[in-house]
Amino acid sequence: MHPDLLPITAQRLASDVRSALVPRFGAASQQFEDAVHRSMRVYCGGFDGGPWFCWALSNRALYVAPERNDMARVRIDASRSEVAMTSHAAGIVATLLAYCELCGHANLRYDHATARVFAVGYDRVRAFAHGHAEATAIAAAID
Repeated sequence: MHPDLLPITAQRLASDVRSALVPRFGAASQQFEDAVHRSMRVYCGGFDGGPWFCWALSNRALYVAPERNDMARVRIDASRSEVAMTSHAAGIVATLLAYCELCGHANLRYDHATARVFAVGYDRVRAFAHGHAEATAIAAAID
């Protein structure tokens, strides 16, 4: 079977988030982590921090999600309805928003190689999100 037709799987990495991000993003790893946390604070009402885990996808992407089992309420802007999802799915949303934000910043600096890294990350996590149990909620939050 062609690799693109296989389901995308996720595996939680045993290492802490920073040590998982540095090999992938180098100097931009702190910017990525900050952008994910900022997205959670801004768009997920009631988010107050806590431990995070990094997840590696079989399509070579990476996302981070908080280590929580509670529900999150996500609202991207005032024109959209609030969407309820698990904190894990909210982490996927925050990761997608971070990839998008950092891609835009890199393009503004004419750093197209870095922009491409973030754009590919976004596309791959988005492909995973399509098959996620909460795909409808994730799509409602970001589309």
